[in-house]
Amino acid sequence: MNAQMPATVARKVLCVAAAAGLFMLVGCAGGGARHQAIKNNMTPELLSLHQRQVDIDSRTFFTWNTNSRAAWNDLARGAYTDRPSRLTHLPMPH
Repeated sequence: MNAQMPATVARKVLCVAAAAGLFMLVGCAGGGARHQAIKNNMTPELLSLHQRQVDIDSRTFFTWNTNSRAAWNDLARGAYTDRPSRLTHLPMPH
């Protein structure tokens, strides 16, 4: 084996340790207002326990759409326009 190899490995380990130490010091620099904002609201994207604003809007629009289509069906059924008249002599599928 080469006699310089342990010195090269030791130099690499020392460089990696120095870089890691530097990153640890820089990574822990202050939190400030951002930390307080996250601490005050841990889930800013959620409005309810498990739904985002987009999910609530989607459910609301789906409900309005379903209810309006059901109302038109009820109106057609109430006005007897939902099926053809049975007063014909031709056979009917209904």
